[in-house]
Amino acid sequence: MNIYFPPMQRSSVLPVLLTALAVFQLNLLTAAHARAQCPAAWVPGIGTPGTNGNVNTMAVLPGGDVIVGGAFTEAGGVAASRIARYNPTTGAWSAMGSGTNASVFAVAVLPTGDLIVGGLFTTAGGVFGRNNIAMYNPTSGIWSGIGSGTNSNINALVVLPGGDVIVGGNFTTADGVAANRIARYNPTIGGAGNWSALGSGTNSTVYTIAVLPGGSELLVGGVFTAAGGGAASCIARYNLTTGIWSALGSGVSNPPNVAAVNTLAVLPGGAGGAGGDVIVGGRFTNAGGIAFRNGVALYNPNTNVWSDMGSGTNSNISVIDLAVRPSGDVVVAGNFLVAGNVSGRNNVALYNPVTRNWTTMGSGTDGPVNTLAALANGDVIVGGVFAAAGGAPASRIARLIPIVGEPSIFAQPLPVVTVASSAAVFFVGAT
Repeated sequence: MNIYFPPMQRSSVLPVLLTALAVFQLNLLTAAHARAQCPAAWVPGIGTPGTNGNVNTMAVLPGGDVIVGGAFTEAGGVAASRIARYNPTTGAWSAMGSGTNASVFAVAVLPTGDLIVGGLFTTAGGVFGRNNIAMYNPTSGIWSGIGSGTNSNINALVVLPGGDVIVGGNFTTADGVAANRIARYNPTIGGAGNWSALGSGTNSTVYTIAVLPGGSELLVGGVFTAAGGGAASCIARYNLTTGIWSALGSGVSNPPNVAAVNTLAVLPGGAGGAGGDVIVGGRFTNAGGIAFRNGVALYNPNTNVWSDMGSGTNSNISVIDLAVRPSGDVVVAGNFLVAGNVSGRNNVALYNPVTRNWTTMGSGTDGPVNTLAALANGDVIVGGVFAAAGGAPASRIARLIPIVGEPSIFAQPLPVVTVASSAAVFFVGAT
C-alpha cells in the first residue's frame, strides 16, 4: 500500500504525517468491523488467458494440482483438448496427452492417483472407442480405456472408500451391462465383468452422487421421478450393502417447472451439530414438502429431516456446484443473482452452516459458474462460462480467496521526511 502526499513545505510535513497515520489507523479499525463489505479477494491473472471454452468440472490431485475438464481446446495459452492440469503454486498449465475429442463433465481421483474421466466423447488419448469414460495416469501420461464405455454421457463420478467408482449420467448400458443411469465400476479387476448395476437405477438423468459418512450409502440427484422402481423426486438414497433404494420424503419440486438436483455436498463432522448433513443444490423452490427453499436446502441423513438455508437463492435459478472449504464453510455457485435475500451475489456466495449466514464474494462473476475446487489452503478455483470475476477479466476460470479473518498489519509504516517539491511515500504491509 502506498500513501502519497503532494509536494509541500518542509515545515508542514510532521503535522500532515501524523494526520495521515491517524486516518490510516482509524480506517483499519473501521475495516475490522466491516469485513462483510470485503469478504473475498479474486486473484488476478489466473483467468488470463484462461480457457477458450466452458469449464465443466475440476478435481484436486493429492499434490495440490487441479485437473480442469470442459469443452475447451486451449488452457492458459497451452493446447489442451477438453482436459488440462493446472498448478496453483506456479500458475503453469499443461496438457494431458491428446485429451478427449469432446466434452468432459466429470473427473475423479482414485486411491492409486489415477484419474477416471467421464463425459460425452468417443476418443481419449487418441484412441477411438473409449466411449464417455477413460482412465489417465498423471505420472506416465498414459490414457487407457474402460471396456466399451457407456452408451451415453457420464455426468458424475464418485470414489467409494474401497476404491470402487460410482458412475452416473444418462446411459442405459455400461460395458455391455444393463445399468439405468447409474452403475458401479471396480477399477482393480480390469476388463469385462467389473461393472454392475445399482438395482433398476433411475428413470432419467443422474447429475450428482455423494457418499454418506460411513461409506455404505449414497445420495443420488438428477431429474428423475423414480429410483429403484419407486417414486423419488430428483433425489434418492441407495444402500450399497442391501441394494435398496429409498426416497427422501417428497424430495424437491419446482412447480410449474421441471426440478433438478445438480449437486450434493456432505458437511464435515463437528460443524456445530451440522456435521454429516448434506447440502442439496439445484433448480427447485420446494424441498421436503416446504416452499421457499430456493435452490439449496439442508438434509439430515440420520433423521431424514429437511431444513432451509435462509431464503436460499433467487427462485427458479440453478445452484450448480458446492465446495466445502477446510474451515467447514461452503461456497455455493451456479446461475443466480440473489443469495440469502441479498442481491448482487452474482453466481457465487459463501454460506456458514454453523451461523447460517451468507456472505458476498465481491462482485462475483458475470456468467454462470459450473464447477468449484477447494484447495487445501482454503482458496477456491472457480470455473464456468464467465468472462470476468471480481470485476477483472477471467476467461472461464478464476481463483477466489474467501477472507474470514480480521484485517491485520504485519509491517507498520515508518516516518518519512521530505522537502518542498518532493513526495512522501509510506509503505505498510497488511492482510
